[in-house]
Amino acid sequence: MSPLKTLCSLVVLASSLVTAASLEQGSYLIVSNLRPGNTVRSYTFGTPIFVTLTRENPGPFQEWKVGSVPNSPENSITLENVGLKAYAALDPLDNIISNSVVTSRAKQVFTLRDTGKNGTYNIVVPGSQKMWTVSNSFPREDVKIEEATGSEGQEWKFLRSGN
Repeated sequence: MSPLKTLCSLVVLASSLVTAASLEQGSYLIVSNLRPGNTVRSYTFGTPIFVTLTRENPGPFQEWKVGSVPNSPENSITLENVGLKAYAALDPLDNIISNSVVTSRAKQVFTLRDTGKNGTYNIVVPGSQKMWTVSNSFPREDVKIEEATGSEGQEWKFLRSGN
């Protein structure tokens, strides 16, 4: 194999090995892979976060600041809603019943798992196989925590926002 072909092969291999750890800290729109264009957002503290596509510009209420977690396993992150200055978290009061993801003052750690599909990630509850999930409800749906199924409703894209 020529040196150029070898180099090209190594570049392709290296690019395929990029993991969630390469997701830089900063502000992102989190988009459902099941419903492209539908962003995760929250307007009210303490209520479930949801996925929707609307005509109005939700501004910072659809932006999420990805933060790293010192002294934690690789790919551990926090997600802070820029507009509310509140974190995505499991709802301690109704998680057993509805499995909602809500906004909270307390930081909740999640793990990003690269799906290997078009730059999408699973957002996982650490130490479990439970992850952020939406089905195909329209026009709005709360983000739930459900067991891994491998469905598109558990795949999320992080699109860098302007902030």
